[in-house]
Amino acid sequence: MPMNHDMPTYTPAKPAAAPLPELPFYSVDRARALRLITKLQSFGKVIWHDDMNLSELLHHASDGHPVLLDFSSSMAGNSAEMAQRVAAAVPHAPIVAVGSTRVEHSADVLCALRAGLNDFIDLDGSAEEAQAVVRRMLDRMPASMATAPMPACKVHSVALLGVRAGVGTSTLAAHLGVLAQGAFGAACGHERTATSHGGVLLLDLGHPAGDAQLYLDVRGDFFFNDAARNAFRLDQTLARTAFPRHASDLAVLSHSPHAGPRALPDSDVKLLLQRLRSLFELVLIDLGGADEGDRPSPMLETADDIWLVADQSVGAVFSLDVTLRRLQQQGIPRDKLRLVINRYIDVDGLSPQQLADRFELPLLAVIPERTRALRESAGVGKLLHETERNDRYVRALWPLLANLSSNPSVIGHDRHHSRLHRLIDMLGVHRWT
Repeated sequence: MPMNHDMPTYTPAKPAAAPLPELPFYSVDRARALRLITKLQSFGKVIWHDDMNLSELLHHASDGHPVLLDFSSSMAGNSAEMAQRVAAAVPHAPIVAVGSTRVEHSADVLCALRAGLNDFIDLDGSAEEAQAVVRRMLDRMPASMATAPMPACKVHSVALLGVRAGVGTSTLAAHLGVLAQGAFGAACGHERTATSHGGVLLLDLGHPAGDAQLYLDVRGDFFFNDAARNAFRLDQTLARTAFPRHASDLAVLSHSPHAGPRALPDSDVKLLLQRLRSLFELVLIDLGGADEGDRPSPMLETADDIWLVADQSVGAVFSLDVTLRRLQQQGIPRDKLRLVINRYIDVDGLSPQQLADRFELPLLAVIPERTRALRESAGVGKLLHETERNDRYVRALWPLLANLSSNPSVIGHDRHHSRLHRLIDMLGVHRWT
């Protein structure tokens, strides 16, 4: 059959080329970065970073990007430390060492092996060999990321920020921690496994230091500062054996009496918080009475919610205004903030809702004045719900308990299938008005 040259011919469209994988490379040496870019230019998009920023490293590793670290003689030690920190925070993180395998650089290769890295790009080797290393890493990534310990449920962290000292934040945090532990004790409704979360952690970081720990009668010699220095080593075993525990199994970490929060770099605090979120279902952070300079900024930046605890006194209202202005200056998103009015007495003046409206904050809970009852229970070494489970103070905790997890499988929309609601029902808790 003769071909009709007037008929349009169909040419199959070529499939779009897959985007090149991003390969962050951390090195202070520009020349070394250029050599790596040359070897991988047709295989991956090398992005050079000239400083070792732990937050960036964790971000890239969490997103599944292979992270390339310079293990030349001048950087081997620093890269080894960063590799261990990233691997501790992001298990099975795809990390590749870059350096030389020449005899005079054998110590650098040994340093990478001791840091747990088995993938090594030899800058003195061929481009094909370098690409083969990255290809092997990329081929392993799906299986590696799939086997990484993932949260059994969405981890929630809440910072309780007292607008000034003396509004009862630490007392509130202690009660919430113990009550929540009763509901979160089993890992998201499943049997506890080696990789499941370990219940509730209370970070007792208010001022004066150790107040919540004192209310809970918890003693130990492992502190928040120790955890920050050993963040890359934190695992379920260390959390179980080293963290001080309340009788309810609530884990508590307080500041060391010999070192305050100012001694800790923000990068160490960020790494610690990320690691703690991988080990616990819920992290409560008590920042009651802490001055602005005593609050590590990552505490507020990484919290899912910030509950501002105030009372109806003139001083607390003024402090609430000051606190909101400071949070705005720090760039804390407004939608994280909730208001809790503590020690409320029904008298003439602004109501809790009017206070919330005045400052344009959602009103989360109103907790009645029960100082005397709290003092009496503390006098016998117990929390109030342990002596008077139907006290008005305990009943008023219902809105807070119901907001301690954003995961429907934990809180649940069905009261009969929610562990938190079953606990509340058991306690006889009904919303206080």
